[in-house]
Amino acid sequence: MNIFVLLTEIDFVVLGAEARIVDHRRFPLSTKGNRLTVAAGGWRAILADEDFDKGIPMRKLSLAALLLPALIACNPAQTRFDPDRMRRLSQALQEQVGSDAAARASSEESAPDQREPVLLTLGLLECQSLADSNNRDLLLEALNAELSGTRVKSEQALTDVLLVSNAQIQESESQVESRFVGDSRTESKETVYTADATLSARYFTGTSVDLRHDLRKIETNSPFNSFSWSTNTTLSIRQSLLDGWGYVANRTDLDVAKVNQAASLDDKGNRHNELRFEVAEAWWNLVLAEADLAVLQRQVETAQAALERTEERVKRGSDKRLDALRAQSTLKARERDVIEAELEVERRSDALLRVIHPDLLYGYSLVEGYQIRVRSGFAPTEEVGELEGAPALHGELLRAFAQRRDLRAALLRIRAAGLRVVQREHNLLPSLDAEISGRITGLEDGYADALTKMLEAK
Repeated sequence: MNIFVLLTEIDFVVLGAEARIVDHRRFPLSTKGNRLTVAAGGWRAILADEDFDKGIPMRKLSLAALLLPALIACNPAQTRFDPDRMRRLSQALQEQVGSDAAARASSEESAPDQREPVLLTLGLLECQSLADSNNRDLLLEALNAELSGTRVKSEQALTDVLLVSNAQIQESESQVESRFVGDSRTESKETVYTADATLSARYFTGTSVDLRHDLRKIETNSPFNSFSWSTNTTLSIRQSLLDGWGYVANRTDLDVAKVNQAASLDDKGNRHNELRFEVAEAWWNLVLAEADLAVLQRQVETAQAALERTEERVKRGSDKRLDALRAQSTLKARERDVIEAELEVERRSDALLRVIHPDLLYGYSLVEGYQIRVRSGFAPTEEVGELEGAPALHGELLRAFAQRRDLRAALLRIRAAGLRVVQREHNLLPSLDAEISGRITGLEDGYADALTKMLEAK
């Protein structure tokens, strides 16, 4: 069973504060099982007992007797629009909104600015110096030039004199199964010590020279071994006759590496000139934006003074109200221009930072409470037509256009490509080498005797 009542207004007092709830919705009274529920305006009263057969307690019955007539006796005529109540509700809402706005304003004033900019006053030469040491593109060009120098050293190392040495020890043991007369061994033991050193030299003519010295010592229990030390010295000379003959085949890699190194240095210099031009252009754009902002700020002051004079004339009757409105419109237009000029100054400051070092703009801007801005610190000189830093900029432009290191780098790379073509044509030749070698040997019981015998050999 559901009973609906129309609740129009409930007045109640809590801790001395009066509140009024006005609503025109229907709130249900329902019974389910052995529960009696009364819901109204967010308040709910539940009357229940474990079993109706036992009867409803008198305390709960008296509460229901008081509550139900009060809800049912609500006058439906109260649902019409009441201007006084609506006015009181509107005033209460306005007071609440005003108190919230005041609280927010006080909290914003007490809290520090989270994006206060850090201002840097940098001249043209300072900006160029920072760009030279921090610009990523210029640093990559410098790294490329260093790698080119490393390739040149690698090609030059092919003609260095090399010394290679080796050492080895070998032991062997075996049972003696057959013997000669005078051999009473049951086991054959032998230890061999070997060492060698090779001195090699390569030349761009296609000639290679190798000098090798071998040393060998034998320790054995054989009665038939007549020497312990043996030495060998070998000299060999090889000359390429077709493939690998001359400087074209052997020096081309070094020449190409040197040409590429020169081209890399020109690329670095060209990028340096471009960077200095970009920094100068961005810096002067910032100077112009700051000058425009200063002019507009003075125009705002002039428009403000004109508005004040016009208002005084209006009060005296000299001018009309329309003139005051026109002056006020001019002031607002100038203020709007100032806002746009301030935004343009920030944009050009960001452009200058982007040229110097992108991380100054994108990296540090991610840090909360940090923002960087650049001021040019430029001021025109007293002489008419003279601007501070203009001769330096003019000289930079003249040097950049006169050198044109990008064209020179392109010419060097064309030369390197031509050298590669000649080298590959030469590599089509078959291989034909001529070699001459000589060897002398010494055999004795001691190393000194073996070396002496080797040197005395004819």
